[in-house]
Amino acid sequence: MASSLSRRIVGAGAIAGFSALALVANPAIGSATVTGSSTVTNSATTITVVLHDIATTEALNHCEAQIFPFDAAVYDKTARVDEIKYPGFTGGESTGTSIELPAGTYAVITQCKEGASTNPYVKLGPVAQVTLTGTPAPSGTGSLGDLGLDDLLGLLGGLGG
Repeated sequence: MASSLSRRIVGAGAIAGFSALALVANPAIGSATVTGSSTVTNSATTITVVLHDIATTEALNHCEAQIFPFDAAVYDKTARVDEIKYPGFTGGESTGTSIELPAGTYAVITQCKEGASTNPYVKLGPVAQVTLTGTPAPSGTGSLGDLGLDDLLGLLGGLGG
């Protein structure tokens, strides 16, 4: 029984040794990673995130900058107020800007992932804190709210015929 246990230990050691050797021979297997950084700036109502020198050891899956109220209990999709996406981005440099947001303090998390969608995200630096001071432009430009009563009645009259 002792020799059976010894053989199992030796076998496990050999497997571990071969696994370590495989990682040395092909480091991408054990160290797939995203490198690079981001810069977060803002205007009075928007947040701009620039990705710098993004490189990966596998194909880049995607990068994103998620924006949350800074005082949110958790930074997850239930608290997210916007997400900047970088469609078609394959590495290097890219710039994205948020929607217009109301005045307040926001947390920005910039992250990328490579390879399979099950790979973890790699954060590109710490959470950035941004304070916006402006008021977004009204979104009703060109809406029915801009029309007077005569305009609305004219539209309704034109529908009948």
